[in-house]
Amino acid sequence: MPFETDADGFEHAWLEAALARLSKQQRAAVVLAYLEDLSVAEIAELLGCSTSAAKTHLARGRSALRAAVPRSTTAETLLEGEAEVTPRRGPGGV
Repeated sequence: MPFETDADGFEHAWLEAALARLSKQQRAAVVLAYLEDLSVAEIAELLGCSTSAAKTHLARGRSALRAAVPRSTTAETLLEGEAEVTPRRGPGGV
C-alpha cells in the first residue's frame, strides 16, 4: 500500500522508500514502536528475540530512517510538504 499525501499535505513517499530499505526486523520494530505504540518488551515478544535485540533493531532502524532525511530538512519543512528529499551522500559526496 503506497503512502499518499495526507490531509495535512505531508508527503510519505520518502518514508515508504526508507522503510523498504530496512531489514525485516528493523522495519517491524519501528512500525510496532511508532505505529502500534508497543513497548520494547512487547516488540521483543512478537519478534521472538530478547529485549536487547529488539532495542538494537529499533535503534538501527531509527538511525537508518534519520539518515534518509536530508540534512537541510527540518520537521517544519516535512510537515509543510516542502522538503525536497534526496538520499544522503557519505563523506566526499559518495
